[in-house]
Amino acid sequence: LARRQQSRGRGCGRGARPFGSGEAAGEGWRKRRSTGHCWGWVLQRGGGYSEMPSRQQVIDKISGMRNDPRDRPAVLGILKCYGWSLRWAPIMFRCDKESVECALKQHGRALEYAHPDLRNDAEVVQLACEQDGMALPWASEALRGNEQIVMTAVSTAGAALEFASQELRRKKKVVLQAVQSDAAAMLAAHESLRSDKAFVMQAVQRNRKAIDFADQTLRNDAEVQRAAFGKGDPPGLSPRRSWSPPVRIHTPPKPPDRVYGGGGGPRPPLQKPRSYTLPPRRRRRRPSPRPPNKPAPLLEPLTHAEGGQAGKAQRA
Repeated sequence: LARRQQSRGRGCGRGARPFGSGEAAGEGWRKRRSTGHCWGWVLQRGGGYSEMPSRQQVIDKISGMRNDPRDRPAVLGILKCYGWSLRWAPIMFRCDKESVECALKQHGRALEYAHPDLRNDAEVVQLACEQDGMALPWASEALRGNEQIVMTAVSTAGAALEFASQELRRKKKVVLQAVQSDAAAMLAAHESLRSDKAFVMQAVQRNRKAIDFADQTLRNDAEVQRAAFGKGDPPGLSPRRSWSPPVRIHTPPKPPDRVYGGGGGPRPPLQKPRSYTLPPRRRRRRPSPRPPNKPAPLLEPLTHAEGGQAGKAQRA
């Protein structure tokens, strides 16, 4: 019994602590409460979870935390691995810059659930846009007019140009950077740039697919098409050909193989061997030919005298 108790403390058996755990190891392991599925051992400082929990387990874990600084290490450990869980974090940590930055490094769109004061912080928004450019819609209106932040956002997601300010959507430098990342960002550019021939030629040189989103009057322009597709003529559709039946090419028959030996004839065709597990095949007997039905011979009619004599002889 004493040996079993000692082995439980050294990492042997179910529910035991891992080797090297404890304050002496410098990490401070502690087993936290689980819901439905074992979370395993959790690192209290700078660590993650030893197992991959489900989404609902992460939500239950972080929503059960308190607005208490003593839960700060546990919350940071969850946000470091699952940044999207900032939505269910206590309000204390959604207002904390360090906690929000820890979540944004893993999931940039978690900026939506940060405090409005942090969404107006240039450093926080810059960090979110570096991870995911589509975090720009959740930035403050003032920062959506910051050229450096918008350039960072459109370099990772060109569609984020739609959420930039009107002034930046007129700038050629910003729009070209967005088009290089996503050709559809041409739709978010200002109308004056979409109808500018010189600018459209620069855009299609960076991304030839942008010609589909340019102004209708410039899509069929020869110079714009040549800038998009090269020096030659733009690729056009081949004329439709009328259907014709396929031509069958006659190939001469292959000469038969010769039997190994001295000048034999062609090799007989191979017959597929019948399975040994099946009974022998029954032969169908052909019906014997029947003779044709011959009509009965015609008898000559007997006279009255002959008939009477034949009847007497039969009765006798």
